Amino acid sequence: MSYEITWITDYLGVGRAPMSYEDFDAIRKQGINAIINLCHEYSDLHELEEQAGFEVYYLPIYDECAPDMDEMEKGLEWLDEAIYLKKKVLVHCRFGQGRTGTITSAYLLRRGLGMKRTKKELKRTKAVPATYRQWKLLRKYSKKQGSLSFQLPKVAHNQPDDLSSFFVEYLKLAATVDAQMAEDGTTQLCGNKSARCCHTSFHIPLLEALHLNESLNRLLTAEARNSAIERALACREKLEAGLKCLSPLQPQGLQEIYIKEPFLCPLSIDGSCILFEARPIRCRSNSGRGIDTLFMESVMGELNRLSNEAFFVLAGQLPQGSGITTSL
Repeated sequence: MSYEITWITDYLGVGRAPMSYEDFDAIRKQGINAIINLCHEYSDLHELEEQAGFEVYYLPIYDECAPDMDEMEKGLEWLDEAIYLKKKVLVHCRFGQGRTGTITSAYLLRRGLGMKRTKKELKRTKAVPATYRQWKLLRKYSKKQGSLSFQLPKVAHNQPDDLSSFFVEYLKLAATVDAQMAEDGTTQLCGNKSARCCHTSFHIPLLEALHLNESLNRLLTAEARNSAIERALACREKLEAGLKCLSPLQPQGLQEIYIKEPFLCPLSIDGSCILFEARPIRCRSNSGRGIDTLFMESVMGELNRLSNEAFFVLAGQLPQGSGITTSL
């Protein structure tokens, strides 16, 4: 029997506890990459889910019981952030009913739906609170949250403009660089147990920055993502401190800073890139020797064209000059 997910929104699904590796595969094929596990009775299931590659928030609740309000709030904050970052999340208890319905209802209340509409949204599913304690918690939480009245509340977050078609074209472009590297016989790739290009700053076009940001949000766990952001902020502080010490007459200021105190890309850990498959084209091509200059000029020209088109979609106008870039 295949694993069935009932979708509440495009990014939130509910179901029973997965009980086999086949279930894990079925969940993954349906796009789920994060899980809220509510099963107190299966104390090691959340570890198996993590080993299977899912990001997991473990909120153990006894069967037919309600969670502690503060602990539930922490779980809902995690869920809200995960969905905002466009991760598809599965909420489950053993049977996908009472406890799952309690947490899912609380999430809808958090989104401002109010108790009446929350009941209506979940009526078509099995995920419905089943006990007095669960309903009591939700009534208390509903009074705490209130409901939106100045505008119609929405279950889902407002999503930014869809750039998926641009990302597809970008990945095709990156694949041509990978193919060229393979043709050149390059085996030691930067970011794969090698950090040869990870100690200097460089600029990347807008589309590449958007794809890297999307990958950071979608592929990394909350802990790994926050750690990468902290490392990036630390690098920025060091760079700003170094710039203050430079004379305005030093034209090669940034290069001198990097020579005196080498920086490390915040995505690099022990010589490996934590977003290796999403690394920028500059990182992909920097491992090779004598990669064709005309080929790379053609690649970057196409990337800049795609970036300008993406900017037009986002801003409604074409960028000034040669286009928008950002430092990495």
